[in-house]
Amino acid sequence: MILNEREYEVTKGWIASFQEPVDLLENDPAQREAVHPLLHNARLDASRSQLEELRTEAAAYEARRCATAPPTE
Repeated sequence: MILNEREYEVTKGWIASFQEPVDLLENDPAQREAVHPLLHNARLDASRSQLEELRTEAAAYEARRCATAPPTE
């Protein structure tokens, strides 16, 4: 769980860090051909799972932050 703005910024950095390898694993045929298909799929699934978890945590923090923000006039 993200508890503060600093952790949120770190999480956004991790999201960016995980997105690039996921894109590479999904779209680069050389990545697919470099290892056994089961290993490739396992790496891709693990990276996608971590990316989704980070996005879920960031979204939950954003929702909490919006819910507790004072109304603007």
